Amino acid sequence: MANRISSRSIKMNRSYTVEEAAEVLNVTPQTIRAWGKQGLQILRKNRPHFFMGFCLKAFLDTRLKQSKRPLKIYEVFCPRCREPRKPYGMMADFIPINSTRGRISTLCSVCECQCSRLVGVKSLYAISEKLEIVTRSHGDA
Repeated sequence: MANRISSRSIKMNRSYTVEEAAEVLNVTPQTIRAWGKQGLQILRKNRPHFFMGFCLKAFLDTRLKQSKRPLKIYEVFCPRCREPRKPYGMMADFIPINSTRGRISTLCSVCECQCSRLVGVKSLYAISEKLEIVTRSHGDA
């Protein structure tokens, strides 16, 4: 599984070479060069090529935003399909973790893979309007 690259280590007002950016972001220089082909603005007048920190940060933040898939209140994320899915039979188990949070555990409606999602206890009523919820404890199977 690919690592998510955080833009937090990039300094906005600094210019980077390909090698410096690769070291800061803990990726290979080839990854940085590939990003140049995908739309990262690189200053190519001189060698070595430079790019500004604010351009790199904006590029990474845009990529992260595009990779997010918000779920509807009754959906779960299927790790096998890599898509938001409705639960199989619109049924799910709620397993409390503490007094304010819990985990909804269900099967994917497409591939029948085990899926789960963390939810707050306050949102459980809204979820139960769409899904049939059974509350279980940690020891129940």
